[in-house]
Amino acid sequence: MKFLSKNEIIFVVIILLAGAGLFLFQSNMFQQIGTGYGESSSEENSTTPEEPVMLGQIIFFGQIIREFPLDTEATFRLPERPGMVFEIRENTVAIIESDCPDQVCVGMGFLGRFNPMSVCVPNGIILTMVAQED
Repeated sequence: MKFLSKNEIIFVVIILLAGAGLFLFQSNMFQQIGTGYGESSSEENSTTPEEPVMLGQIIFFGQIIREFPLDTEATFRLPERPGMVFEIRENTVAIIESDCPDQVCVGMGFLGRFNPMSVCVPNGIILTMVAQED
């Protein structure tokens, strides 16, 4: 019976963390916005619910290393991974350059409702958007 190598274990852990992060992100968004499906009253229809304030979050090998507001425009690098470049604009964020071989993380583009997370497995980076807690 062959056991997994250290790199394979790290890869599996990163994928599991990414899945858990996506699950938590989506469940947090639904809690902030509400269920909305078929549940309405005259009071709810009279006001528009506020969208939650979103933050960008970078996770490096399972540790949150940076959270930042998305209401600015900036381009930055991380000291932990100087080969990666991140860009914030129009209340979203993206990995715009990476020194990884496949460039899948760069191809994800800017994060949004349908792509709330970008993962760079070779660099151990997860980029996501989370709702700011009050």
